Amino acid sequence: MEHYKERMKEQYAPLVEQFVKEIGELDVTGITAPHIPIMGKNYGVSKYKIAFIGMETYGWEDADKFLNIAKNNSGEAVFLMEDTINNLEHLGWADNYHATFWGFVFKFLARFYKVCFEDLVTKKAYPELLSSFVWGNTNSIERYKVSAESKGVDYATWELVKRASTCFDSINNIIKSVNPKLFFILNSSVEKDYIQNDDAVRVFGIPVENKKNVMRLPIDNDRKIIYYYLREDDVHIISMPHPTWMGLYSGFGIDSYIDIAL
Repeated sequence: MEHYKERMKEQYAPLVEQFVKEIGELDVTGITAPHIPIMGKNYGVSKYKIAFIGMETYGWEDADKFLNIAKNNSGEAVFLMEDTINNLEHLGWADNYHATFWGFVFKFLARFYKVCFEDLVTKKAYPELLSSFVWGNTNSIERYKVSAESKGVDYATWELVKRASTCFDSINNIIKSVNPKLFFILNSSVEKDYIQNDDAVRVFGIPVENKKNVMRLPIDNDRKIIYYYLREDDVHIISMPHPTWMGLYSGFGIDSYIDIAL
């Protein structure tokens, strides 16, 4: 496990330093810290290396606390919030299991590992499974309207922080560090600034010059499921809409998406 943590530190600590430099002395009060992907403590011993990538957090650690730590120790800042997974705090984040990101994650884990869902999420009978994956977001800094606006943050200030955070917004960082073999990208839309030549580039941060090494295969047009294979990295990606859309608006429900994924 320490090997993976060292690789994460090597990949993300320089990005943290870059972020700190770009922020400078900006007053970031009311803005959330960037969400750096969290690797569960059992990821290293897990046979199946899986990452779940959502859209964004809805409230996170304060950016000023993150910056205070990062200025003294960028490596420590990388792992600032890892206990949210390792201490199973994420079990309390799902308002429901039929239309939330964590509802999808927990349901998939139960089905994939063939354990009772109730035992997994209520009885906590399999804590090792609940910390066996990587969790990331396509937006490391939440959209303005999610939390910053209600806290009275000046939009221009938030925009500067958002721009500085884009160095974190690529799964290539995860691939280069801990290299999951299966990614679930549970967000089919991103900010317009990310839009480039095609979905693979826009959503996943795949360099344009490497597009020829990416296989793209639509799986279910009605459900908006697309499969990607990154040949050079031997990485499989399943792109799906956000679970809120799956559960409330798709007409199919989260379980049907998991059926296809399995």
